[in-house]
Amino acid sequence: MKALILSCGTGEGHNSAALAIKEELEKRKIECVLKDALSFGNHRAEKIIKSFFNNVAVRTPSLFGIM
Repeated sequence: MKALILSCGTGEGHNSAALAIKEELEKRKIECVLKDALSFGNHRAEKIIKSFFNNVAVRTPSLFGIM
């Protein structure tokens, strides 16, 4: 069995959860690949999206909660 784990670089919570899943699957001898879902598109768009989400989370957490 193989597993593809998609994460998102818009916050370390996503990456931490993905890494925990990957570690557990690997303990069970399951081959895993961890990818950032935003990396499949345009590199410039990826940077803009990550920057937008990170800035909203830091500067206006109430708006981030709504999203």
